[in-house]
Amino acid sequence: LLDFANRKGVYELQRFHEDVSYLHQLIYSDDSSPEINSSLSLVTWEQFSDYEKFRLMLKGVKEENMIARLHNMAIPFMQDRLQDQVADNHQTTEHNKAESFLVRWLKETASENKLDICLQVIEEGCSDFQSNSLFKDEVEVIDCALQCIYLCTSTDRWSTMAAILSKLPQMQGVCFFRIMVCVIINQI
Repeated sequence: LLDFANRKGVYELQRFHEDVSYLHQLIYSDDSSPEINSSLSLVTWEQFSDYEKFRLMLKGVKEENMIARLHNMAIPFMQDRLQDQVADNHQTTEHNKAESFLVRWLKETASENKLDICLQVIEEGCSDFQSNSLFKDEVEVIDCALQCIYLCTSTDRWSTMAAILSKLPQMQGVCFFRIMVCVIINQI
């Protein structure tokens, strides 16, 4: 019914139609965790904030499906909500300063010492900025990567931290040296 209403031009239901569509994808996807499939209702879904919905889209996804889930569901959702917030607020400069759902989620993931997931996402985000939609720009991915490294409290993740830094766009030698010193000092 929502799809029919949307095609007939009842655009007031478009946001609700999108929410139902994302919920449907989440519940019926093969790579979701079983607890999501059995316990999530439309009423519960509607009560979540946009960020909580984004997190739920990535909950329980396996490493081999992470990038596909990001591109197919979580990033389009994040971009839809970004456009809605900009249209609602008419304040693009303030919104551009706010961190994206992805950056926020990566920082939470890093604080849980799951740097392998952060590495996978950062590597994908750095692969090609022109066609990739994970990060706004190089500055955002560099800042996110450094924050992820800072937030990881595990002392045995040096190789993963180095791998994250190696994936970042080219930086000036002095800047890179300062970053490495800060990372090492932070980990001691």
